[in-house]
Amino acid sequence: MAQSIKATAVGSWTLVSYVSTAGDGTKRENLGPNPIGAASFDAKGNFMISIIRSDLPKIASGNREQGTPAENGAIVRGLIAYFGNYTVAETGDELIVKIEGATLPNWIGSTQKRGAVMPSADELYLVNSIASGGGVAEIRRNRNK
Repeated sequence: MAQSIKATAVGSWTLVSYVSTAGDGTKRENLGPNPIGAASFDAKGNFMISIIRSDLPKIASGNREQGTPAENGAIVRGLIAYFGNYTVAETGDELIVKIEGATLPNWIGSTQKRGAVMPSADELYLVNSIASGGGVAEIRRNRNK
């Protein structure tokens, strides 16, 4: 089962939804109501994931090195991106990611588990129990065609 999920997950994916659930059961859209994002998994076990608020503020100066504290703060709170290597647990229901680089520096060098379900060959659902914005994140993606 693990090998078939790994083989089936290979490809590029577009974000459909990102919702987190706090410990008290409250659901939140940490990255806004219509976040955008991409994910890519290759057959050699490399991955990249990005999720970005669709309403990030533009930097008034047009130079990312000259953003104001308010602009920079909104941008940092409005995105998460990370990459590294992945394997599939023997049970076939978890991706194990070793993070090499991330917009959340605390994640760099860590190994994390993501619950993984593929209802079809074109749908990928991941559950992150240690979401960057707190709580448990449920991320749904569709395969790019």
